[in-house]
Amino acid sequence: MKDETSESRAPSQPAEKAPLLVRIPPPLQFGAIYILGLVIRSWFPISIVPVGLKPGAHVVGMFLIAAGIIIAVASFLLFVHRRTTVIPHGAPARLIDVGPFLFSRNPMYLSLTMIYTGAAFWQVAIWPLILLPIPIAIVNGVVIPFEERRLHSIFGNSYDEYRRRVRRWI
Repeated sequence: MKDETSESRAPSQPAEKAPLLVRIPPPLQFGAIYILGLVIRSWFPISIVPVGLKPGAHVVGMFLIAAGIIIAVASFLLFVHRRTTVIPHGAPARLIDVGPFLFSRNPMYLSLTMIYTGAAFWQVAIWPLILLPIPIAIVNGVVIPFEERRLHSIFGNSYDEYRRRVRRWI
C-alpha cells in the first residue's frame, strides 16, 4: 500500500482513443439494461419466486443496494480526495490502492453490479437478472481492459504490482 508521499502520479502521455462503450458512462449502461429488463417484464411477466420468499428477496435486495451504495460512495470519495478522474476514458492522475481498492481493482463496477442485482431482488424482477450478463460483459470485456491498458501505460510497474496483488472483481 502506498501512502500520500509515495503515491504514483501520472506523467503526461498520448492517450489511446476510447471506444464508444468506454465513453458511455457505465452507470448509464447498467441503468439502460435494467430498464430494458423491466420493459421486457411488462411484456412477458415471469414469476418464479414463491410468494413466501418475496419478503426475503426484498431484504436481500435492500442489503445489496445499501452495500453497493457504500462501496460506490467510498470509492468515489477516494477519487475526489486523491484528485483523479472517475471517468473511464479520462486520464488518471493517481493510482488508488487503498480502501475498497484493497479487495477489488474495480469496486465501482462491483458496486454497480450489487446495486443492479439488489434492485432486481427488491423488485423480484427476473428479466433484469437475465440481462445482467450484458453490462457485466461490456464492462469486463471492453471498459476494464481499456482502463487496464491506460493504467499500465501511465503507472507501469506500480500498476503491474497492484494488479498482481488485487483481483479484478473480488
